Amino acid sequence: MPVEQGTPSAATTVTSPDPAPAGTPARRGAGRGLGPGALVALGWLAGLSVLALLGDALPFIGDPSRMTSLPYEPPSSAHPLGTDEIGRDVLSRVVYAARVSLPIAAGAVAVAMLVGGIIGLLTGFLRGTVDEVGQWLLDVLVSFPPLILAMAVTAFLGRSPVILAVILGLLFVPPAARLVRTHTMATSTREYVVAARVLGASRIRIVFREIVPAVVPHLLAYAVLAASAVIVIEGALSFLGLSIPPPTPTWGGMITAARDGLAEAPHVLLVPVAVLFATVLALNGLADTLRSRLVETR
Repeated sequence: MPVEQGTPSAATTVTSPDPAPAGTPARRGAGRGLGPGALVALGWLAGLSVLALLGDALPFIGDPSRMTSLPYEPPSSAHPLGTDEIGRDVLSRVVYAARVSLPIAAGAVAVAMLVGGIIGLLTGFLRGTVDEVGQWLLDVLVSFPPLILAMAVTAFLGRSPVILAVILGLLFVPPAARLVRTHTMATSTREYVVAARVLGASRIRIVFREIVPAVVPHLLAYAVLAASAVIVIEGALSFLGLSIPPPTPTWGGMITAARDGLAEAPHVLLVPVAVLFATVLALNGLADTLRSRLVETR
């Protein structure tokens, strides 16, 4: 039977899949780069870290404890950020103070994420008695006021960077553990985890192959946010004289020392305040970016 012209026959008709709408990525959030705010935050943190690491080799960074000029000198070519109350270079002290705050924040976050992550995985995956005991221990730890606990422990054990990092890290173990526990419990009921159990996969394999990859993005975003809180708490301890003792510079210690000369030389106070504020703001912005890129797109 002849086929009418312009009408495709059944044998030649091809059904193509509906094309994806233009501009729609295959995965939500795919193809998006970091925004300008996140790039500025990364640039600030990277620049501050490089200055802290290479301070000894840079010509404009001197000994932060040496009196090189008159007290409360305004910014000049010799001292770009001026001098403090006894003639020490403010720029050098701010840079060297980053060697205190950044490693303490990194160490505290590492302690919190490691200990809290292990507790959260165990309590969220095993549940039952293990979960009840773990939640009780976390309730005991979180019942201590953070600053009072840090003050008491540093007064008894000393004020070394390692002790401060461990103590401040323990303060963030309960929220990290509960975050991991929540996402572990949610992930362990998903179809692919149930299928792995049915196929006979061991508990260790299920935890490390199925649950941990789903939990890590949430923990990473929280880790950056916790780092900003650690820097604020360490600055508060320095302000109270309970952090690293002088003559090692700290941002909080610089703020404390500059209070008496605020009317005469406000820049001595404003510089460490501005650096502390910018660092915390950068970490908070980076945490928001990580959460939107790693968590909300999953």
